[in-house]
This record gives sequence, C-alpha cells and structure tokens, in this order.
Amino acid sequence: GATLEAIEGHHSIAALLIPDTGEALVATLDAFTRAVRAAGGIAVKVHFSGLSHGWDRWESELSAAQPAGLFRLLVVQVPDREAGVVSSFGMKQFALPDASVEDDGEGFDAAWVLFEFNIYLRAERPSLQDGHTFSRPIENAPWYRLKHVADGRYSEGHPYVNPQGVWELT
Repeated sequence: GATLEAIEGHHSIAALLIPDTGEALVATLDAFTRAVRAAGGIAVKVHFSGLSHGWDRWESELSAAQPAGLFRLLVVQVPDREAGVVSSFGMKQFALPDASVEDDGEGFDAAWVLFEFNIYLRAERPSLQDGHTFSRPIENAPWYRLKHVADGRYSEGHPYVNPQGVWELT
C-alpha cells in the first residue's frame, strides 16, 4: 500500500553498521531508528538478511522479550524443500556463522531448533567443533550433530553470504 509507494519514491537511505554490543544492541537500534523515523524514514531494511519491517513491527519487536524479538527482526529462516533444510541468514551481523537444520517439512520443530541454536550461539559464544551436538532444552528433544562448512548458498560477494560459514545440524 502506501508504505510500498513511499519506498519506491524514496531518495535517501540511512545505514547503520555497528558491532554486536550484547544487551546494548537493542537500545542502540531503538535510538537510531527513532531518529530515522523522526527525520521522515519510511521503514527499516536489514541488509544482511533481506528482511524489511514497517515501523509498527520494528518497534513492537524491539520492545518484545529479548533476544527473541531481536532475532525476529534481524535473522530470517528460509526453508529449502529441495535440499530438505531450513537455513538462517543474518547471523553475520553478530559476527557468527549461520546454521541449517534438516527439515522433513512436517512441522515447526526444525524452525524452533534453528531459532534456539542461533540464540544460543549469540548468547553463549561457545567454542564449537565438528561432531559436537545440540538439542533443544525440552524433554525428548532430538540431538543434532554439528558440522561447520563454508557458506556456498550464494555466489561470493553477495550480501547474504556469511564469511563465518554455516553450522549444519543433522
């Protein structure tokens, strides 16, 4: 609607590139985007994941329980039915690898595994190695074996390519 029409006619883009500052990141993003909105900004586009958000969603997720709200704003999970996986894009904003997890397409378990694994990566910054395992912290959750690979999901130089690679969870 009106937002898309305004975006098509825009003449300027404000960009923010900041290091992950842990708990302070949400406040920094909030302050910056409030200034952009006050100056006539139309919406927020997240460069490294391709997500775009209107102001209502952006502000709602920044004030939501964290870190879940932050991840819903900055990291996207994309199913690849042909490959049988769900992959994340956007973890390079945190200087961390993205991840992919096997997905049979039958439910939401794979998406929850991926979401919780990525939050765990950012919160704990564990020293992971090939062969380590991960499981959701719920009863009878399956265990996934980790393997780190180079990110070959897009051609070199594409903004979605993560130079930190991808953790494959199988």
